[in-house]
Amino acid sequence: MPLRPALTFAGLLAAAVLLAGVGILPFLVVALSVPFLVMLAGKPILRRLAVRNAIRRSRETALVLLGSLLGTAIITGSMIVGDTLHSSIRHSAYTQLGPIDELVSPSDARLLPALQRALAHLPSADVAGTCLLY
Repeated sequence: MPLRPALTFAGLLAAAVLLAGVGILPFLVVALSVPFLVMLAGKPILRRLAVRNAIRRSRETALVLLGSLLGTAIITGSMIVGDTLHSSIRHSAYTQLGPIDELVSPSDARLLPALQRALAHLPSADVAGTCLLY
């Protein structure tokens, strides 16, 4: 590798590590960017084309970056909402049903009505309630 691309790569990597150390960029982003930085350092024509195109078409570049950020935010938000909803439903089930001491399930689905009748005839002190789970 010639000296100039090596210095460019070293400068880009040092800047990325510095930003990660300060907390501006997470370490994973820096680790995943290393192959891209190696490619940019090794191919100056590609680097020059990319920079010139980004400068020449700044609106398109900004729209692509904005779209990427918005897509990432939407996906992250949907995952957060899904996890929160799942946790909320689980918490309300624990709160409303209380602790489960025993789980009784038949070996065959055809025996389910007989099992329900048998549990219904037990004294109420022994069975607080039944919940059907399919």
